[in-house]
Amino acid sequence: MKLRFQTRESAQDGLFRLAVAEAGAIAQRVHEPCDHTPQDVHAVRLATKRFRAWWHLLRPFICESEFQAQNGHLREAAESLAPQRDCRVALETLSVLRDQAGAGAQQAAVDACIQALTPACNTSRPMAFDAPTELALRKGAHALADSAAALARLPLAITDDWDLLQPGLAASYSRTCRAMRRARHRPTVKDFHIWRTQVKRLYYQLDLLRPVWPGHLKRLTHRLKKLGDLLGEDHDLWVLQELLASQNAGLTSDAIEPVLHLICRRTGDLRRRCLHLGRRALDDKPRTFLRKLGRHYRDWHLPAPVPTGASPVAAA
Repeated sequence: MKLRFQTRESAQDGLFRLAVAEAGAIAQRVHEPCDHTPQDVHAVRLATKRFRAWWHLLRPFICESEFQAQNGHLREAAESLAPQRDCRVALETLSVLRDQAGAGAQQAAVDACIQALTPACNTSRPMAFDAPTELALRKGAHALADSAAALARLPLAITDDWDLLQPGLAASYSRTCRAMRRARHRPTVKDFHIWRTQVKRLYYQLDLLRPVWPGHLKRLTHRLKKLGDLLGEDHDLWVLQELLASQNAGLTSDAIEPVLHLICRRTGDLRRRCLHLGRRALDDKPRTFLRKLGRHYRDWHLPAPVPTGASPVAAA
């Protein structure tokens, strides 16, 4: 389902419509009487990130305590599913590294790591989860439903939709640009993680507006999506490195050393690609981009239709 605004609805009505639809789809998926899959975990985590981006979009006009409560509730729901996601992704990342490893010692080291991590990741039951995971999935579905209901209750007094959207979009775009500059000048794990978070947030917000400026926003959101995926791979390599270094893996430092070399080489390549793509995606200055987008939004957005039997003056 494409989660995008329609031309004859207010921004708040559009967010509520999309939030209800997304929360309903997740609830149906989670509460089905069947064993759940890693794809269900991914869907719930993705939805919570999308909802958090929408709350950030409205943050300039809502009570900070309300924002913090909703953002924290959604973050907690996503974090409760992180261990299941991290373990699965670590094995997938090792499989990618195995394809890139040279024959001999490197490949043998990757195989040893896969063998060590597989029992902890419970891959013998790929279609079923334990009780805590099932509970976390339901917790995520409830958090999304509560968040959708809260969107409808927001006392927003802004009548001009672009005036409602512009400050949040400007903040996200500017923060994404700043995060990219920091990652370029100080390429630490933390700085690339912050950049990844900002890129995904901006992507979820701009994807709502794809119909407003179809050609440009299609290219931009595709680039942001690709950039987010590459930054996600960089993050996955760090997660794998942390898992291998933990005592749970049961591996000596000599055993994982060849794999760490592969991780380092892959990280360098990914970060070069991220910085190149980031410069292409964010080539407009924030003020220039928002000015252009605002013109397109005002040309695209139409007032809501007047109810039958009501005069335009009364409807206004």
